[in-house]
Amino acid sequence: MGRPCRAPPLSSFKNFCGRALRHVVAGGEAWVALIGWQAGAYKVGVRDAWIGWTHDQRLSRLHLIANTTRFVILGEGYVPNMARGYLG
Repeated sequence: MGRPCRAPPLSSFKNFCGRALRHVVAGGEAWVALIGWQAGAYKVGVRDAWIGWTHDQRLSRLHLIANTTRFVILGEGYVPNMARGYLG
């Protein structure tokens, strides 16, 4: 299991490429986690085969896919199984 960060790594949240969405998970007044989402990768063979997309379907539906690119649990607000509660 990874250890919680001691300081908020906010610099990693500033440098996303393309379309992105950032979430702050708060527990009361404290930030407990940072979550970053980005637009889906253009071509991932395993994903496309699992979904069953043709080339044309992938082009028309790729905007419906998002990738989790950052999930950082901050040290002061660590809660066991937090990811399950926020991402599930």
